[in-house]
Amino acid sequence: MNKMNRQPQQSGKAWLTEATLRLLQSDPEQLTCSAASSHPSSRGYNLGSDVGRRAQDILREGQAGRWQNALLLLADMEACGRASDAIAVHACIKACATAQRWREALQLLTEMHDQGLVRKAITYRTVIRACAQAQKWREAVLLLAEMQRWGLQPDVSTCSSSINACAEAKQWRQALWLLNEMQDQGLVPDIATFNASISACADAYHKGALWHLTMMHRHGVKPNVITYDACINACANRQRWKEALQLLTEMQEQGLVPNVITFSGIISACARAQQWKEALRLLTEMQDQALVPDVTTYTTSIRACAKAQQWKEALRLLTEMQDQALVPDVTTYTTSIRACAKAQQWKEALLLLTEMRHQGLVPNVITVNACISACTEAQQWKEALQLLTVMQHREVARSQCQHAQS
Repeated sequence: MNKMNRQPQQSGKAWLTEATLRLLQSDPEQLTCSAASSHPSSRGYNLGSDVGRRAQDILREGQAGRWQNALLLLADMEACGRASDAIAVHACIKACATAQRWREALQLLTEMHDQGLVRKAITYRTVIRACAQAQKWREAVLLLAEMQRWGLQPDVSTCSSSINACAEAKQWRQALWLLNEMQDQGLVPDIATFNASISACADAYHKGALWHLTMMHRHGVKPNVITYDACINACANRQRWKEALQLLTEMQEQGLVPNVITFSGIISACARAQQWKEALRLLTEMQDQALVPDVTTYTTSIRACAKAQQWKEALRLLTEMQDQALVPDVTTYTTSIRACAKAQQWKEALLLLTEMRHQGLVPNVITVNACISACTEAQQWKEALQLLTVMQHREVARSQCQHAQS
């Protein structure tokens, strides 16, 4: 069997990670039977209690966020000659998982095999979810494969967690493999599973994202707004603005109400495809539906105008968002400056640079470069040189500051 994070076999039973061993070594008396009854984390812990009591003590510590104490309880039991059992170790694994200590949970699972204890499906599921929540997709996927080799059945929730971990890591191939694998095992994906898999495909495989809609209909799973938002995002990443609009129509026909994320995604698709008029139409449509555009929505709309060299429209949108008490960020100003730069409106670009500084925003290299580009395109060499000099001086000052701090 392929074991993960396997440590060299030690004499006796080793249930502790190196971190916990260091914790114990700082107070050797904790390893004695007398200390087991007097230690604060073990108060009321009876070595003669049954398995259920030991597991409850460990679980109690875990639920309270004291995963170290849970490990100490397990170590005390071993040090005093009490045989560990699968129930107590599972309780400790759950305590570590609850505290998001996936490494410790995984180590305990490995040691269960080394000690000949039976690892049940629920134990694997607990560790897999802990790994998935920590975005450790490789560990989660390998554990799923391992539990199947032992004839243990994962549940839908466990598979969904693993697929979500793959989505966070942009591992769309692994996500699709898991989705197909769980169906081969007779598991029916739910809405959370499909949404996670769609998100995994959004950045690199938009056809795969749309394929999920067909699969959902086949399984009788009704898409929700999150589903469509993820599919629209996939279309936006591939400049498929017409398909994004079709999805908007489809979701509305199914009685689903688009939100700000929905419209922002479609506007992004239009912006990337240089469909600025369509982007502005959608911005108006969402406002007509009583949806309030956020900074991201406006910035994306400004980007659509910038790509089409519609600098006046870009500045109009910048003013409009400020009238709605929205505060432009560095990205918003940079996008607006680039719109002016492409149209050789160097004076407007410099005014925006001054304005963002008055707002307390620090221009980045992209912002200053856009202003320099605006000046050079208009053959304003003096202003371009001044900007370049200022940027160089700031870089020198920043480097000196960082050197002094180090």
